[in-house]
Amino acid sequence: MFFVAFRKLTFKGYLVKLGKRTRTLLIPYIFWVGIWTGIAALIVLGTGDFFSILSEKTGGLFGGEWWQFFTNPVPFQAWYILDLFKLVLVSPIVYVAVRYLRWGAPLLAAVPWVIDFSIPYFVNCDGLLFFTLGAYFAVRNINFPGKEGSVKRGALRYIIPSVWAALCVAYTVLSAVGQSINLHWAVLMALYKLCAPLGVCSVYLLYDMLSDKVKDSRFLSVVTSGTFFVYILHEPLQHMAFQTVLKYTQANWAHMLCYFLLPPILIAAAVGLSVGIRKLSPKLHAFLTGGR
Repeated sequence: MFFVAFRKLTFKGYLVKLGKRTRTLLIPYIFWVGIWTGIAALIVLGTGDFFSILSEKTGGLFGGEWWQFFTNPVPFQAWYILDLFKLVLVSPIVYVAVRYLRWGAPLLAAVPWVIDFSIPYFVNCDGLLFFTLGAYFAVRNINFPGKEGSVKRGALRYIIPSVWAALCVAYTVLSAVGQSINLHWAVLMALYKLCAPLGVCSVYLLYDMLSDKVKDSRFLSVVTSGTFFVYILHEPLQHMAFQTVLKYTQANWAHMLCYFLLPPILIAAAVGLSVGIRKLSPKLHAFLTGGR
């Protein structure tokens, strides 16, 4: 979506885009990582090393390694928000590449992705490849078939998602038993690399079919409106909840109960918080979520 209106790159247009992404990405990142860092510091002061992840992350940060605020945040999933902003910073380079190198741009971006190479403190190789692909399709004005197209109505819309699901299951199982059967790491890496593009294709093929069935659902409308809160709150809350349960019991049934009950409980709490804040102050909700 970033490049849809980027038919011609101008300095003014780039600054407008950069300003918008600062409000929707960088400011929410700084706010939430700052809040979680403060909470983690207070918890570590009160409990010591009880929550290992919190003590590890805050230890480096308050030990003088301030850059970990941006490289190893307490809510570790927040790296994705920062990577999106980094991609905005390099978007003029990506634009020029797809404008003049054409198909060579995504091909070049695919090289570090294939060999799993990322430049430290830069965007990861996965993000750069798919961002470049999106830029290529947008700048080159390549349109995809709509929901009435033969691709979305033929057998492919079932075959590709089925293959993708099977590969995901295979990757999960082999990740668990890989060491015991001396599985070479390249096999898992190949499965992972296959799952990513097949997953994108599966979403594209199934989106219209599924969205037509659920778009009028009030329940899903409420749930999806709180997805950012689910994203930014589920960790380290889930880690803390698991560690607390482990403190009082080592029973397998308790672990299984946590595995199945904690996610829906945290999702419900995060969605409820999102709905409550939106009703009380839509502007505050927009600030906390970057308008998402």
